[in-house]
This record gives sequence, structure tokens and C-alpha cells, in this order.
Amino acid sequence: MNNSETIAKLNDALAKLIKAYEKLQDENTVLNNQIEKLTLEKNSLLKEKENLEDDINNLQSNSQEQNTNINSMLGKIESLLGNSSSSNSNESNINNTRVKEPEVDIAAVVTTENKKSIEDEFTTASSTSKQPEEEGKLDLNRMASLLNGFGNK
Repeated sequence: MNNSETIAKLNDALAKLIKAYEKLQDENTVLNNQIEKLTLEKNSLLKEKENLEDDINNLQSNSQEQNTNINSMLGKIESLLGNSSSSNSNESNINNTRVKEPEVDIAAVVTTENKKSIEDEFTTASSTSKQPEEEGKLDLNRMASLLNGFGNK
């Protein structure tokens, strides 16, 4: 083998190496672009997750507040019903007639309605990004005025 043949073979080998290097660079560029896109997608999913967690926390705090308000209203209703029941029992003792009224577990009914309300709020919040929060809330002022109306009788 002489020098010219060796140089020709080295040139061919160098050309193949350069082509392989360029191909690897192109593949690396494609992979880097994919990594960048996936990173952006990951970040957007993390932000969406944080927003959903905030929505869940808001719904939980709203439901706790509603439970507290409902329980206080139930206490008022039960005390009012207890007062009217005691006056009714006095009247029935006088007449020696007693009429049994069906007992209704108000707490169970309100708890069931509250669970439905919470589920409705959660599905509404998850289906739409932002809605006014006042649509799903109970009209507490109206309920309080109704309770005050019961107390005046």
C-alpha cells in the first residue's frame, strides 16, 4: 500500500465520520426540542394541578363553612321546634289526647342535601375553569330571616 491509497482511505473514513457526526447532531437537536416541549407540557400540567388543588381547597372550606352554618341553623330550628313541641305537649296534656307526629331526622336530610350540593359544586368547578362562587352557595341570609320569622310566632 502506498501513501496515496492510505490518504484516500483516510479521506473516506473522515467523510463517513463527519456524516455520522452531522447525523448525530441532527438527532440530538430533535431530542433537545422534544425535551423542551415535554418540559413545557410538564410545567403547564403542574400549574393546572396547583389550580385544581386550590379549587378543591376552596370547595372544602366552603363546604365546612356551609356545614357550620347549617348545623347552627339546625340547632335554632330544633330549639324552635322543641319550644313549639313543649307548648303543644302542654295543650295535649290538658286535652288528654296525644297525636304522634312522624319523626324526621333533619340532620340526615340536610347532610344528604349538603353532600349533593358539594358534589354539584365540584363537578361544576371541574367542568368550567372559573364561575362565580355565589351560584352554588345557600342563601344564608334568607334562611336566617326565615328562622327569625319562626322565632316571632
